[in-house]
Amino acid sequence: MRDTIVLFDGFNLYHALIEKHGGYRPFKGYKWLDYRALAQELLSLQETLSDTYLFTTHTIPGMYAWKSKKARHTRLLEVNRDKGVQVIEGRFAKRRQKCLVPKKDGGCRKSFLKHVEKRTDVNIAVILVSLAYQKAFDNALLSVSRQRSNPSGKSRKESPSYGQDNQCCSRRT
Repeated sequence: MRDTIVLFDGFNLYHALIEKHGGYRPFKGYKWLDYRALAQELLSLQETLSDTYLFTTHTIPGMYAWKSKKARHTRLLEVNRDKGVQVIEGRFAKRRQKCLVPKKDGGCRKSFLKHVEKRTDVNIAVILVSLAYQKAFDNALLSVSRQRSNPSGKSRKESPSYGQDNQCCSRRT
């Protein structure tokens, strides 16, 4: 049997579950996950689960409905900690961003503040390298990304999806 660790990027997994697919959200009801049970389901018969890691970030003041979201998120983390999940927390940072959507496409070209998740990728890398150095596992399964990058290889300005992450203009769609 091979000792296996499973690492989840909770922020990206959450958003992958609630994103619209063909106009509806088929996985919206699965936001409250038992990460340990999910990790166990991902293993082959030759693997044993040695640890489950959840990398996440709390909402902060200024974000939409942040108090109620933070309370629900805190409860979710408590439940998962009780089940043996190692919770590693990152943070949000405020970044000034300019709307890249051209005015002809309904853009405003204004500057706005955006909350950006920070340290999750770094935390995942640090934990993974540290555990590998300690020889703490035989296999590692990573659930770390939703497809938010531009698969065409074009810059944000050249890509037709430039408004995808714009808080100012994408709310109109």
